[in-house]
Amino acid sequence: MHARNAVDDAFSDESKYTLQGTKLEKVWKGLFARCYGTLSQEEKTNYRGNFIRALVMFRHPVVFCPISVKCVFANINSPDAILMEYGPYADIVKSNQSLQNVVGEILNSEMVIYIAEGWINPKVYELRYEEQETPGHIVDYLRRWKDAKAQKQFQMECDLINGTQSQQSQDADRSGSVAFTSPTPPSASKSTQNPSQSTTGTQGSRQSNVSADIMSPELLV
Repeated sequence: MHARNAVDDAFSDESKYTLQGTKLEKVWKGLFARCYGTLSQEEKTNYRGNFIRALVMFRHPVVFCPISVKCVFANINSPDAILMEYGPYADIVKSNQSLQNVVGEILNSEMVIYIAEGWINPKVYELRYEEQETPGHIVDYLRRWKDAKAQKQFQMECDLINGTQSQQSQDADRSGSVAFTSPTPPSASKSTQNPSQSTTGTQGSRQSNVSADIMSPELLV
């Protein structure tokens, strides 16, 4: 009831409370005034941050558009004018990277098509069916996608060792995508793993191989 009244006071022009600021700021003032105990400034800041991220997730989740055949942010062309009055909220909505940090990554069109068609599980990025029951081009795509992700992880670990970030990594971070043309790490051997199986068991061995190669004199040179 207290939360309901705080929202009603913030949005009502006839409220008996005189609150200054945007609608969101008025909501928080009403909530903080009604809460039990005393909140620190840090607690209030954290609450406001989580609050606006929840609103962003509710208003602009990543969805699959069957018309454009790609992932998009829902309602991104018609954001809520009242919410956009609050600067930190507007900053998230106006930034493609900030939005992805909150609501999730925008995947490339080929991946989302296979997810929408039900071939790939988006939670674990594994085939939903056995390899022999899945079209060959999808099996091949998922294998190349995983190899590219592994290569990106390898490059990030190299950058941490060197204390720098390569131009390739910076370009990948800005675009939010992973290129399939990246060179294979020196230690990488040709994978024969079935794409329909979980990669959990092999991830540890791949990382240990990467660590061993990073320490080799040839790679350090």
